[in-house]
Amino acid sequence: MIGERRYPCTKPITFKPGTDYSYGLDVCIAKESEFGFFAVRRNISILGEKFSGQLLIYLDNGSVITCSESEVSEKVKDNAKAIYSLTADQLNNLKSTNIHTVKYTMISNVEEHFSATNPGVRTDSLISKLFNQIEDSSDTSNSADTSNDIIASKPLGAEPFMYIEQMPSFPEGKEAMNKFIYSTLKYPAIAKEKGISGQVIVQFVVSKEGELQKALVVRGLGGGCDEEALRIVNSMPRWNPGMHNGRSVPVTYKLPINFIN
Repeated sequence: MIGERRYPCTKPITFKPGTDYSYGLDVCIAKESEFGFFAVRRNISILGEKFSGQLLIYLDNGSVITCSESEVSEKVKDNAKAIYSLTADQLNNLKSTNIHTVKYTMISNVEEHFSATNPGVRTDSLISKLFNQIEDSSDTSNSADTSNDIIASKPLGAEPFMYIEQMPSFPEGKEAMNKFIYSTLKYPAIAKEKGISGQVIVQFVVSKEGELQKALVVRGLGGGCDEEALRIVNSMPRWNPGMHNGRSVPVTYKLPINFIN
């Protein structure tokens, strides 16, 4: 699972601590169409800890893959997790060469650097198998295939992406978007009367042409705030589309809108 979506992925591999004072790291590669993600999770739960900055993947052929700061850093059962997008070149490199070591940075009260090493699993074989498999058009979640190498999942088809190299953006940037939202927002009278305030989260799809589609409230307040948040999103101009591997792709986006009475 990444966010609210399920993806085919390699079997999680537990990389061993690089030093006596370090911790292990669970690593897997997730697949979305021909694109890939490098997913990592810490073996230990530390309050407030999260992944930060770049992640370095050292390969047996001596090369190093640098993954930029993740789009997602969150908790899974209190353990920090992060998702890094892979470019087409990085993915091809991972298919042909085994991963030796992963170096990463965690931040809590202070920033610390760690490393974890491959216990001897042929990651290149697992990744090649994942991306070369022929996906069935039916739901494989109840398949009789008991292979431990690949976790079965529904085919993704033309579903919008969630995590990509360059996320979609409002024209002229975030500051312009905030100005548009809060100059357009009309605080509902019922919400004012009842003292309702807080945050509404609207989810929508930014198409590969930049159009906003399928807007819906995924966390609401009531008192007319949900409807007002939807009205604002639906009145927005076309966005700059998300980009991955040099081409525009549809992306699912979540936008918080604050109502402060």
